[in-house]
Amino acid sequence: MVGLVPGVPASAVVAAEGTHCVVSAETGTERCYASLESALSAASGDRIELSDGARPGGVELEQEVAAANRQVGAAGEVIGAVVYDDARYQGSSYTITIGAPCKKDGWMEWELELPEDWRNRVTSTQSWANCWVWLWDEAGTKEGPYEDDNPDVGAFSDRAWRVGMS
Repeated sequence: MVGLVPGVPASAVVAAEGTHCVVSAETGTERCYASLESALSAASGDRIELSDGARPGGVELEQEVAAANRQVGAAGEVIGAVVYDDARYQGSSYTITIGAPCKKDGWMEWELELPEDWRNRVTSTQSWANCWVWLWDEAGTKEGPYEDDNPDVGAFSDRAWRVGMS
């Protein structure tokens, strides 16, 4: 597995209260926030500042994340994907940061097992940093790639146990 720190299962990482979490695929470190805006700001090293009118799936959010990813943060990570609890980028979110943009070389570059409280919840996805999102269920069935914005992952809704990016 590429990305997540060996020997540190995502389910063992204790997160703070909140409904919008950010996890580093490099270190496994997870932090949670009260809003998507706060989570994305933290994930980008405070390079994303959204206006009140910004919404998931909207042009402003797309532009802000793309601009922030061009300026790799102090931690050396970029936003690779955000998965959402509900369709159309609603509900709780789980933002995944990665060490570098995806290379598109035919390999799965980043993978992580979702923590227990995120299993069987993913319904919509957004990807950045040249990545496509892949989802696996508990049995190991893989679905994807989900390219760009996907307001509903269809029959795979509420089945993901693992997320990958290529």
